[in-house]
This record gives sequence, structure tokens and C-alpha cells, in this order.
Amino acid sequence: MPRRYALRRLTGQAMYSTWYSDHQQVSAETVEHHALTRVPYGCRAIIVDGGWQNSDLNGEYDNLVDGYYASCGDWEPDTDRFPDMTGHVQRVHDLGLQYVLWVAPPFVGDRSSVWGRFKNKTLGRSEGDRFAVLDPRYPEVREHIVEACIRPVRDWNVDGLKIDFIDQWARSADPAGLGTDCETVDEGVEKVLQAITDLMRQLRDEVLIEFRQDYVHPRLWQFGTFVRANDCPMDAIENRVRTIDARLLAGDRAVHSDMMMWHRDAPAEVVASHFINTLFAAPQVSIDFDTAPAEQKRAVGFWLKFFRDHADVLLGGRLTPSRPDARYTQVRAENEYEKVVAVYTDPVVHLQGVDRPVIVVNGSGQSRVLIEGAGPDPVNLVLYDCTGTEIRHDTMVRPDVWPINVPPSGLVRIERA
Repeated sequence: MPRRYALRRLTGQAMYSTWYSDHQQVSAETVEHHALTRVPYGCRAIIVDGGWQNSDLNGEYDNLVDGYYASCGDWEPDTDRFPDMTGHVQRVHDLGLQYVLWVAPPFVGDRSSVWGRFKNKTLGRSEGDRFAVLDPRYPEVREHIVEACIRPVRDWNVDGLKIDFIDQWARSADPAGLGTDCETVDEGVEKVLQAITDLMRQLRDEVLIEFRQDYVHPRLWQFGTFVRANDCPMDAIENRVRTIDARLLAGDRAVHSDMMMWHRDAPAEVVASHFINTLFAAPQVSIDFDTAPAEQKRAVGFWLKFFRDHADVLLGGRLTPSRPDARYTQVRAENEYEKVVAVYTDPVVHLQGVDRPVIVVNGSGQSRVLIEGAGPDPVNLVLYDCTGTEIRHDTMVRPDVWPINVPPSGLVRIERA
């Protein structure tokens, strides 16, 4: 199996994130509940975002950001919410899920236990901030960061890290001072990331390291193992653009959507549209399934299964996005076995015969797509709505331009009869 394809198979799987569903109000109990309820939907990992670490969210500070980041730097569990981190991670593993933990290694807060040690070894902080950005040109800073990132993998048995805010190191810096061993911040950052990934690979055969879209770059491919689209909560169209942009830059790394969320009263077609707009990336979901209406649950289950069933072509096939100037009006992926075409604002699907099954996914919001060039031979057509319910099954011969009534957020499968 080619390395590019094997790596995408490893990291290109649906994951659940606690960020939009829980924000900082996360605990061992809530994480384990999420893990239990997501297994039937096929999520293979849970990403525990911020809130697991020691922090002060009790109103002492003027705003949430101050309380959230003022304690960054220690990267130890909040013992009230995570009293037994190792046992907690094991319980999630016992449910069949991998465990990924959020960290923001550039940050050190003025309420952390290491502030006195590192407050003069930073790249500064913005006025009013209760945290600063560590200067990785100091070897002792790098040692601290690496230990903070490796400890969860080594001691608590987590499977990987969501390494956030690397882009915060991209700032102007004073010349390297006494005690530094790197001329540039870039060199220090690379040493940090190299040490983290080397040590993680010694501890794990399968390494999960999430980077965010801001740091998708060939030089970073050697470190992160999957890339997530930058934050765009509830914005399906922006998620489409960001995932396709990232796919074109990510090399052999799998690309993930930003965590999908929607209004609790949204119709099933809207829920499905979030999956359709990020069809060519691994889905991350961050919504409380327990309170979701039945139709929403059916849509989620169908589209997560669709992604699993067609992941080989969606992630590993030849990707052809159309009209980047118009935010990708149509995107297709194909391999030797099938083609998948997602229609967004261009309803005309151009084919050169039906030499293999073609799946046309209707993300346009309209009720019709047009097929051109399907060829003269009879084909089987199967039509599904947004929840995967089959609504039509025909064998037919087509005209040159063939209109098909496909419900919004539904799909049609076409193959030779």
C-alpha cells in the first residue's frame, strides 16, 4: 500500500470533539458519556479539547480568556474533573475509541507554577493578556514543552495530541540572547516538533498529531499526521472551502473538517449539508447527539456510514475541485472503482460514459441535477434522501442531457445495468 494512502487510512477517520459541544465544561464523566454514545455512529477517536487542564474558570478574572489561559504551562489535569486520568483514558479505550488530547505548547500563563521560571524567556505578550508565548530558542524551554507533550502519551496512555497555536510562534523576536542555542525562532520550533514526534513514535506505532490549517506547509508534513480546517462553527460553506484548500496543500496528511455543529432544531437536510460540504475530508463532529431529534440522528448515521463506505475514494482518490474562484462549485473524487461528484452551485455533471459506478451528491439546496454524457447504454439508478432512505430504483436509457430530481442533501447512484 502506498505510504500516502496508508497514512490517510490511519488518520482519515471520523472523530468526535468536545470543543463546540462542551467548550471548557468538560470532565471525565462527560467525555466517557460522549465516547459511549458515539461508538454506534462509527467515530474512531475522541478529541478532548481545552478544559481538561488546571485552569481558573470560577469568575476571578474579568473574562473567560484570562481564566482559561492564565494557568497554561503546567499541563496537568484538573483533579476535580479528571481525578484519575490514566483510568479515565483506559475506560475510553475499553469502548473502542482512541484518545486525543488538546495542548497549546507555546503558551505560559502568569498563574502557572512555571511562570517564575520562564517569564523572562518568552517572546512577549499582548497588553492585558495573562499569558505569554514561550521562546523555543532556550533549550530549557524546549525541554519543558516536550515533557509537557510527551507526558500524556507516556503516563496517561493517550493516543495523540491536538497541538494548537503553533502559529503564535510566528512573530517578531529580539535577537537571540544569553542562554539560547538557536539563532531563529523557526529553528527552535522545529527542534521542539522533531523531539515531540520522535518520542511519540517511540511510544506509539500509530501516532495521532493534529495541526490546524494555519500551519499546513510541506516543511511541517514530517510532524503532524492530520490537519484540521480552521475554525468556522456552523458555517458549512466555509468548511467546504477550507477543507478543499487544505487538501490541496496537505501532501500525504489526512484533512479533517472543522468540528461540525448545527442548531438543535435544524431540519435533517441542513444536518446532511454539513457532511456534504466536507465530503472530501474526514468528519469531525461536536454536537450533543443525546438531545438531537430522530431525523437528525438518522442523517448523522447515514452520512458517517457513507464516509466510511467510500473513504477510499473520498480521501485517496484523484481529487478534482472546480472553480476555486467561486468557492468550489463542484468537487469530484475518483479511483478505479467509482466516482463521487458533489454538486454545490453547479448542477451539471459532465461524464464520459458510465464505466464504473457514479455517485452524485446534491449539496446545491435545489431539487434537480443534470447529467451530461452518460452514454447510450441502460443504467441502474438508485435515489436516496438526506437520511439514506431509498426513494427510487429504476433501469433506464438516458437522453444526452438527463435531468434527475434529487432531493436537497440527497444522492443518486448510477451504474451500468
